Amino acid sequence: MNPNHELRISIGPSHFRHRICERMNEIGNSVYYYKILDNPGIVLFKIKYEDKNPERRIMEIIKEASSGFPYLPFLLNGYTKQTPDKKYGLSLRAETSPEIAGLCKELERLLTSEKLEFQNMLNADNRLYVPVLEYPGFINAEIIYRHASKRKNDIVTRLLSLVAKSPRYKIRDFVLPAESIHIELSDENGHLKTYDLIQKRWSGKTTGSRSGESFEVFRRLRNYESTGTKFSEKDEVYLLSDLHLDHSDIIWGASRPYPIGDSKRMDKVLVRNWNNTIKPSDTVYYLGDLTYNLDRENCTRYLSELNGNIKFIKGNHDGSMEDLPEQVTINYSGRDYLLVHDPKFRPDEYSGWTIHGHVHNSRISDYPFIDFTNKTINVCCELTGYHPVKLEEISGLIDLYEKGEVGVERFLLYEDFLAIYKGISP
Repeated sequence: MNPNHELRISIGPSHFRHRICERMNEIGNSVYYYKILDNPGIVLFKIKYEDKNPERRIMEIIKEASSGFPYLPFLLNGYTKQTPDKKYGLSLRAETSPEIAGLCKELERLLTSEKLEFQNMLNADNRLYVPVLEYPGFINAEIIYRHASKRKNDIVTRLLSLVAKSPRYKIRDFVLPAESIHIELSDENGHLKTYDLIQKRWSGKTTGSRSGESFEVFRRLRNYESTGTKFSEKDEVYLLSDLHLDHSDIIWGASRPYPIGDSKRMDKVLVRNWNNTIKPSDTVYYLGDLTYNLDRENCTRYLSELNGNIKFIKGNHDGSMEDLPEQVTINYSGRDYLLVHDPKFRPDEYSGWTIHGHVHNSRISDYPFIDFTNKTINVCCELTGYHPVKLEEISGLIDLYEKGEVGVERFLLYEDFLAIYKGISP
């Protein structure tokens, strides 16, 4: 008799759930004639069973297999034109990490030892998928995929449009470095349980725990929360943008690792990160959006809590701060840099480097931490690990690229740069 029930082990999206669901809904608005799938998790394993539900034993297996993995990094990077079930559709492509590969290896070993019938969804390229849409037929899959890539207007796409319905507008590229501290266990009818990798316990919450305790441990593991001063011996020039202090909605809007609505905790950590990095004699170019439209009195209060000689460039949410420049050009080590909040305000004739904020982590495909081709540097705090970064390090990285010693065209995050050049630490 063939098994007719299924359990799924997935990576829960944790604090990135809103950002992933937001993109799925955007795709749904474009491809409005198909229903969006409603689970943003990344399926790792499917377990088939007939009569006796192995849920309790699988929960024990997940707990044992994940004991060495307090968080699971992954990169959502573009689209693929099928779902994990090998059906025609559109999925977000997830590039995995050694942590996820290690977890899958342990899960496979333990599931095999229990003689369970399962399917490991991790493919040979170490990729997994977040299914967004399912639809009938190859032609539908192909035309929608082409609108999600850069081939919307080629001749093949135009020919396909004669026999299949096209999305109402182009589906934007999607690149998002992310991490999860949750594993989900679900059945064919929906969600069952969530496992917190930090607290090592199960709950019945659909979105997983957003407990302050879990996120505090996670932030410290990832160096998103400073635990001591790291002053440079010499006076430095630092850069940072878009703290959005006292802005509770930025927590879910920019996928920050805090309990929803807890802006007080966020403010305390961000101010501490700043003051543990910058000493009073350092210079900081701050590229806008200190708060979210607070009055001048409160903005001034926040500024008074921050170390350093602060050069404030006005952002679109700093309306109460008068007499701030909207852009500044500086020269450092013989190279000019335009400092501006929103990169779209870079003058057309300007051919030098632009350092900016504004876009947070919502458009990393266009504005990563550093793009050597377009000469842009995004210092929004979500990309810098929530710490100010040294202009000296950025300048040194550009020097290496111009010497041909950097083999990539961009670094998505500041930590990607650090992972290659171990001699430099944040």
